[in-house]
Amino acid sequence: MYKHNVFCSVSLIVLSILAVHFPDSAMFAREPEPAVGDKKTTFPFSIVAAITSPAQESRTVKVNVDVNEERKEGKKSYHNLIGWVFVKDQETRGQKVYVQLEKPDGKVVHYSTIPMERPEVGPAYKNPFYNHSGFYAKIPLKDGLDIDVCTIRFVVKNRNGIYKSRAWKFGISSRAEIMLEEHESRAVKVNVDVNKERKEGKKSYHNLIGWVFVENQDTRGQKVYVQFEKPDGTVLHYSAWSYERPEVGPAYKNPFYNHSGFYAKIPLKDGLDVDTCTIRFVVKNKSGIYKSRIWRSGISSRVEITPSVPVSRLVIFYLDANVERKENNRSYHYLAGWVYVKDQETRGQKVYVQIGNPDGSVVHYSTMSLERTDVGTGFNNPLYNASGFNARIPLKDGLDIAAGIIRLVVKNRNGIYVSHEWKEGLGSSATTGKLSFFVVVNWLLVIITCMILIAAIWRDRSLLLKPSIMVVLFFHVMCQWGSAIDAGRIESALPQPWIFVLLSQGFPLIGLIVSLFTARGTARHLWGRITADNPVDPARKTWAWAILAVCFAGFIAIYLSHVQFRSTGLYTIFSSPLESGLARDMSVKFLDNAFLRYGHNIVMAVFAPLLAVLAVQVMLVHWQRRNWLWALFCLACLSVILLGASISGARSYSAAIVMVVIFALLLRRGFSVKPVHLIVIVLLILAFPTLLSLLREGKTVTIKDFSVYLRGVILERVVIIPMNTGLMHVHYAQTYGFLGIQAIPKIAALKGIKALNVPNFMAKMYTGDPRTTSWANTSYVYAYYSYFGLMAFIPCLIGLWLLDLCLLIYRRLSDNLLIPCVACIAINTSNFSSVEYTVSLFTFGFLFLLLVSWAVDRAVGRIVNR
Repeated sequence: MYKHNVFCSVSLIVLSILAVHFPDSAMFAREPEPAVGDKKTTFPFSIVAAITSPAQESRTVKVNVDVNEERKEGKKSYHNLIGWVFVKDQETRGQKVYVQLEKPDGKVVHYSTIPMERPEVGPAYKNPFYNHSGFYAKIPLKDGLDIDVCTIRFVVKNRNGIYKSRAWKFGISSRAEIMLEEHESRAVKVNVDVNKERKEGKKSYHNLIGWVFVENQDTRGQKVYVQFEKPDGTVLHYSAWSYERPEVGPAYKNPFYNHSGFYAKIPLKDGLDVDTCTIRFVVKNKSGIYKSRIWRSGISSRVEITPSVPVSRLVIFYLDANVERKENNRSYHYLAGWVYVKDQETRGQKVYVQIGNPDGSVVHYSTMSLERTDVGTGFNNPLYNASGFNARIPLKDGLDIAAGIIRLVVKNRNGIYVSHEWKEGLGSSATTGKLSFFVVVNWLLVIITCMILIAAIWRDRSLLLKPSIMVVLFFHVMCQWGSAIDAGRIESALPQPWIFVLLSQGFPLIGLIVSLFTARGTARHLWGRITADNPVDPARKTWAWAILAVCFAGFIAIYLSHVQFRSTGLYTIFSSPLESGLARDMSVKFLDNAFLRYGHNIVMAVFAPLLAVLAVQVMLVHWQRRNWLWALFCLACLSVILLGASISGARSYSAAIVMVVIFALLLRRGFSVKPVHLIVIVLLILAFPTLLSLLREGKTVTIKDFSVYLRGVILERVVIIPMNTGLMHVHYAQTYGFLGIQAIPKIAALKGIKALNVPNFMAKMYTGDPRTTSWANTSYVYAYYSYFGLMAFIPCLIGLWLLDLCLLIYRRLSDNLLIPCVACIAINTSNFSSVEYTVSLFTFGFLFLLLVSWAVDRAVGRIVNR
């Protein structure tokens, strides 16, 4: 018995504590049913009250509703609301509480309530003022009053005034008729916190909660509407309830946005399917009506369109996204990107995705149009500002996107245009693993070229003096091998893949065979001079080195007077590695001084390598004579040259200098090298650019990371990327047509045609980012094909063989400058595998190497012979 009493006492204490600390709990919801004798009295129905509530909501009004349900009393239906409400720190005894119902049409009605004692509220909030905060409302559901569609607030009238609470419950949104501007406004900013389907009673609705504002405009009093665009083009607008969002203003440092909240409950009746609709938000304020950009695009719908036009090369497009997704148990294929018809307005154009099924049937799906001002800016044509689109193609009925042929159909005021077939993977370096006849031919040709090169050079090392042979050698490594490795991908990506075989495999093979039988006598005579054990004249080499050093140092001084050292790519690699790429561009590409831009290329491609070879040759002379200080001084100078060549943060110049020095040393020894030595030489050549890559990306220099970058980043840059940029040019020409003389600025200017920066244009096209500042340079063989077609192939071969005229200049050089000039020219020929022919000749210094070598040689001869 004692235990039972203790248990009851403890239970009562626990329940009392819970009642005090959790008065909002439904456990303690009290419905007033006062008794008279044995009979219960019936509370009267609430009546409409004439009260003018404040325009602004008050955050001091606190509300709790314990009971919210529809009931029946006899034949009368009513909505029952029971709870408590108080104004912070104000007496509730004698206060009057009204229920405010705001209908969808904006009409507001107030209903009276019956006051009640709530003695548990005061202790819970530690304020006895709140002990009479209870209320009871029985709102009659007559005359078609629908509580669900109304927004409910509570109004409190006490001795201090009238206070209106914030919305306790938002009503179902109603359809609204609103006329809009055609264009979207970028000034409308939207954020959606809640986006889900819900149920209230027997009514289903889609709930959207968030905030929206027009930049620098007051949100107080604004009206917000949710726009639904159905797949068939029908547009519906639903009203949203506005409410206070005091945290938005401080977040955006503008108090205008403190009333930017919205709440929408879209009724899911009449078959409205929100998933298939494109959603925007519309704001109506004192300044006008504004439509937001697309917040969410809908599922695409099947459309009947029968384009009776052939594929047009005027349609240019790029897909940014091509993925399968799932949303609300619906699977769909997401395609997004941009598309335009060349030199035609994109605003108002309709874009459709055409899918050709394996069985021959063709289906079309609608897309949503998007603003893409970056495309207009990137391609310097405002007509393309509305070229964006996205599509969410439902994966029902067994539709297999991967097995279909995808094209885009553009319908504008000028007609209907069909794009070429879209193929994925052009920018990837992955192979397809498919062993076709095309792949076999590529591998066979690359092996034949490799064997001829090895056999010919092994038998006659003088061939290395011929620039045409060196061009073929570099092209073989940088383009030919890549085209064999990626042959499967090339075959599937190009409309005419065999032309790429002719350019990648035929050009080096034909060029090599002809070059093997021309100018052999001159090459052998020069080889005899180079390998002869003639005494070295250190005075002449020192004078040549001094002249070049003055020019090199002078340019570096001028360069640093325009570009602060802390802004150079080299400094940024060590101070802020992740920003070094931008610093490299800013310190070379975007210099506002044309002399510095071209001068940088010439000095780094001409003066720096010549200077480095002479520094090593002078160092070796002093080393043999045991002049250690002079030898160390020359070594220090070589280090300074390497750092100076890398001042912009570019890796290629330092790698080229290392290659030139090694090539010069091997020339002097008759190019006697073993396979093991060759591996070490390649590692030495690639070591410095690999180190710069690691530092530029903020990586810790470890043996593991070094080997990963050496195998991945650097080797891909050497073997795959030069071929890949060529593939871009060829693909564009075969897909959209040849570029013509607009691709050659000098000729275009003479003809009055607007010039096109082709390398930058290709980078924009095949990265999909029209804002990119990168350049997709490629070998002149691919470039001239993309300009003029196969008619450029023979001139490209002739240009290759004409390079051997350098041998005539070599014969006029003294032994002091012969090896430096030959070594620099040999390595400089690598540029013909990366840029156009004329760019390599002039901008990258091929001709200047000959001119500077001859001029310095003549100057030194005059100085010494005085």
